[in-house]
Amino acid sequence: MRRRRFLKMLGLGAPTLALTGMTGCSKAHRRKSNIIFFLVDDLGWRDCACFGSPFYETPHIDRLELYNLREDIGEKHNRVDQYPEVVSRLHRMLQNWRREVDAKMPIINAKE
Repeated sequence: MRRRRFLKMLGLGAPTLALTGMTGCSKAHRRKSNIIFFLVDDLGWRDCACFGSPFYETPHIDRLELYNLREDIGEKHNRVDQYPEVVSRLHRMLQNWRREVDAKMPIINAKE
């Protein structure tokens, strides 16, 4: 799917989701939808001030506390240490693929 088509579908889908929550209910049960949608290009998880960015001030995003990587149970377990056989198998697969397509690894420029 191309990026333009994806964004077009996303732009049409968000208002549809917001409106469907308000149409099928009686007036007593009708309330505003509780949806926050961020469309951000090239924002890494370390680019927010709450995750330690010294360059950007993001007070509004910090107040939301959408996702806490420090306390997330999925981020506390190191899968590389837990499954070394899987890591070595994936590494071998990557090396084999690189040989097949003659892909070169990037070389880090040494600082002089």
